[in-house]
Amino acid sequence: MIMNWIKVIFNGLLAWLAPFIFNTLIFPDLPLSIKYLLYLLVACFAFVDYANNVMSGYLHKRNKITVAVGIAVGISWLVISFVMSTLYYVVYKDMDLLEFSVNLGSIYLMYPILGTLLGICEEKRGRRR
Repeated sequence: MIMNWIKVIFNGLLAWLAPFIFNTLIFPDLPLSIKYLLYLLVACFAFVDYANNVMSGYLHKRNKITVAVGIAVGISWLVISFVMSTLYYVVYKDMDLLEFSVNLGSIYLMYPILGTLLGICEEKRGRRR
C-alpha cells in the first residue's frame, strides 16, 4: 500500500474547508442543531465526491483500493478536520472542548466509516472482475 500523503493531506484540508466555509460564512446565524446537520450533509457529499477520484489517485496503477487504504484516508481526514475545527471553535470561539467533541467533533467519525465502506465496495467489485 503506497499512498501519496501530500495528496491525502491536501484533499483532507479541502474536505474540511468546504463544509466549514459553507456553515460559517454562508449560514452563520443558523441554530446549532441545524448547523450540525448541514455540516454533516455537506461533509458527506464532499467525501463521496472526492472519494472516487482522490482515493484512486493515491495508489499506483498496479494496486487497488482496499479496506486498509479507506481506513487510512478516513482516519487522516478525521484528524485533519478535527484539529482544524478545534483550532477555530475551541481557540477562537471559546467553545468548551468536551462540548465541541460531542456536538461537532463527532461528525468527523463519518470519514473513517465512509472510507472503510468504500474500501469494502472496491474490494468486492475487484473480486468480481
